[in-house]
Amino acid sequence: MPRSAAPPPAAVIPQEQLNALEAQFKAQPSNFNLGFQFVAACIQSQKGPKALEILDQIVAHPAADPNTLMLAADGYAQIGLVPKVEQALQQLVKTAPDNPEGRFQLAAFQAMQNKTALAMDSLSNSLRLSAARLAMDPAAQNLYAAATADTRLASLRALPDFQKLLDAFKPK
Repeated sequence: MPRSAAPPPAAVIPQEQLNALEAQFKAQPSNFNLGFQFVAACIQSQKGPKALEILDQIVAHPAADPNTLMLAADGYAQIGLVPKVEQALQQLVKTAPDNPEGRFQLAAFQAMQNKTALAMDSLSNSLRLSAARLAMDPAAQNLYAAATADTRLASLRALPDFQKLLDAFKPK
């Protein structure tokens, strides 16, 4: 049986273009779109340490909103830094404490790191916020369904407290 050819490697971004993106971002550190363009270029060019540096700057920036922090978490995930994903999500939860999706994502990454108690607490808060939102807007996303299916929560599923938590928020 013939083997399928591997996809060609992504083109490396020329250093001059990387330098220009870096200079633009340094001049406009609150231009997060530019920062994420630079991060993507660094990842594509296999310059993970520089991508990490820029993501850290974005997460630490006082103007970083929940969407920006979620994008930063995604960037950390792309370079395989689960603890940094968790840090970005913790910052998101501080910035938007009533965001059930942020808390759900935090629970998932805590579970992936075997931080069981923290993951259960984050998941409980997420499901509570989701249920409250559903009471006001029945068309809103129901995170209960996500909690029953998300493979990142697999380490929690065998726990009796996990099932109790799901039972407490099961749609009626």
